Amino acid sequence: MLVRYKGKVIVVDFWATWCGPCIEASGKIKTVKEKFSEDEVVFVYLTDETSEQSRWKEFANFTGGEHYYLYNNQSKIINKEFLIEALPSYLIFGKDGKLVEKYLGGYMGNDILTERIKTELKIKLL
Repeated sequence: MLVRYKGKVIVVDFWATWCGPCIEASGKIKTVKEKFSEDEVVFVYLTDETSEQSRWKEFANFTGGEHYYLYNNQSKIINKEFLIEALPSYLIFGKDGKLVEKYLGGYMGNDILTERIKTELKIKLL
């Protein structure tokens, strides 16, 4: 999946429709998304079959970004690889596709996310 976004900073958001803190964070992150061009940064949202699919579709249409609805077995593999044990959780990948930061079990806040994205964009611009 990440190959598709090579050359961009990738923010992966692990969330679920039943997760109150996930929904709250998606509202907060909207202002961060507005700061960055889609040419530079992509926001990818991952949920699985624990989320009601109709609610997921509504959310995807409302929030924008790239959304993936995973089978539970797919989700388990990804969660194990990146040690995702709680929602929401976030992974940030640099333009080269390498993982540069993990925030597990909660939203890191707009200031930290904005600075991390700016750092990754500057690194690749030098």
